[in-house]
Amino acid sequence: MGEVIAHLAMSLDGFIADPDDGCDELFGFYGSGDVAVKLSAGFPELHVSRKTADLLTSSVAKVGATVVGRRLYDLTNGWNGHPGGETPMVVVTHHPPPDWPRDGVPIYFEGSVEAAVAKARELAGEKTSASPAPPSPAAASMPGYWTRSRSAWCP
Repeated sequence: MGEVIAHLAMSLDGFIADPDDGCDELFGFYGSGDVAVKLSAGFPELHVSRKTADLLTSSVAKVGATVVGRRLYDLTNGWNGHPGGETPMVVVTHHPPPDWPRDGVPIYFEGSVEAAVAKARELAGEKTSASPAPPSPAAASMPGYWTRSRSAWCP
C-alpha cells in the first residue's frame, strides 16, 4: 500500500488564502515561468521554471488519489472534474453535492477523514494518496493517517 501524504503550501507569513478566499499571491508563480506544464487534459496549463516543472510532473505521476475537504472542493468547483493528474478524488463531507456525478475523474464523498483516507488508499493502490491540504484542521494532526507530510513555503 502506498504512502498517504498531507501537502500544504502557504506563504512565509503563514497565510494560505486572502480574505476573499483567493490564492493569487500564493499561487501566482504558476504563471511566472518560461516552461509550459500540462498536468492533465482538463487542468489549466502552468508556466513555471524548469526546476518547478520537473518537481510538479514527477510528484503528480506518483499520486493515485487525492483527499480534499468540502470547502476546497467547493472553492475549486471540484476542478471541474479534472484535478491535476486526472486521479480519483475523495471529498470529506457529510453533505455530498446533489449534482454529482459529472464528467471527469471519479469523485467519491465520505463522511469522515478516516473513511476518506481509507478510500483514497484503496483507489491509489501502490501509488501515493495525497491531500493538497488537510481536509480539516483536526485532520492535520491525526496520528496514523498521514505517513508523511510536506510543506511548501512561498515568498
